[in-house]
Amino acid sequence: MTGVDDRLRPLLVNAKQAARLLGIGRTTLYELIGVSAITPVHIGRCVRFSMIELERFVADGCVVDIGRRPAPKPDRADPRPRPARGVRANAPTLPLFDPAG
Repeated sequence: MTGVDDRLRPLLVNAKQAARLLGIGRTTLYELIGVSAITPVHIGRCVRFSMIELERFVADGCVVDIGRRPAPKPDRADPRPRPARGVRANAPTLPLFDPAG
């Protein structure tokens, strides 16, 4: 016996595991993060979820405060006109037909 209990559960789970445990999709999980209903743990670039945090969310009745939803991001408008597709900017234009030739 190594002294490690095989019945120990993980302290942190990834997004796929957290979504599966809650019975929701990953997109919904990230929406819950956006409204601060669930707080993730960041370790470097990794995003993990504490089992205690997931249990707290369920124990609180899975309630989401809609008033805390962030405002939608405005569309990004580029003030510079874009060239037509397939046309390089500042490219010289050549005549298609030369009547003298």
